[in-house]
Amino acid sequence: MVQAIASAQTETFLQNATIERLNFSKLNRTRIRFRIQLKNSTKSAAPKWADVLKSETSEVESDLIKVTNSEVGLRGVKVFKKLDEAAAQLRQEISSVQEWMSPDTGDWICPIDLAPLVWNQLINIRDNVAPALRNQLKLDYETGLIDYQERIDKFLSLNAWELSLDKQESVKANLLKAFPTLTDLEDYLQVIIGRPVIIPALSEQFNQQQAECLDQITKFIQQYDQNLE
Repeated sequence: MVQAIASAQTETFLQNATIERLNFSKLNRTRIRFRIQLKNSTKSAAPKWADVLKSETSEVESDLIKVTNSEVGLRGVKVFKKLDEAAAQLRQEISSVQEWMSPDTGDWICPIDLAPLVWNQLINIRDNVAPALRNQLKLDYETGLIDYQERIDKFLSLNAWELSLDKQESVKANLLKAFPTLTDLEDYLQVIIGRPVIIPALSEQFNQQQAECLDQITKFIQQYDQNLE
């Protein structure tokens, strides 16, 4: 009886199903699967409210918690605004290249005829655009640190918190630990090109440009594997 019901449901499902046929024109083109990631693109810090609010439970404290959790209150102290701006620029650069590709479970697939353009753009973003943005962060470092310190001082000195000078210095010290160091900047805005995967076509003859690009990507894969070893 159960099998009969299941069989009837299957027939109904198949009648209503949409048929998707393989696109053999795509299968007959060599494609490259890329994985592109942007690492260490943001950093932020917020004061621990236990450090800021009065320890005594009161109606005033309850109101302060409501304020700090609202859109009006301070949701977090941004440590490096320039970093966020640079990351947004890099994401835009990467997104412009991804327009030439199609997404596939977190990866991006590119047909071989567009591979030279895509590959050159990705290498340029990784080796030129990202390092230039990191260098700009270094130039803005001192100004950013001073601005961050001033923002903390202004925030902690608010009468609402009723913090002693010693307590203000303690909270400030914790927040300053979250600010990147100059050494940290070398690890920021890293564009990672994962190990490319070549998806062979059913049949295809490469022209010279496609063959050269495929050779470059193959060498990159070999070097990638050697570095892992």
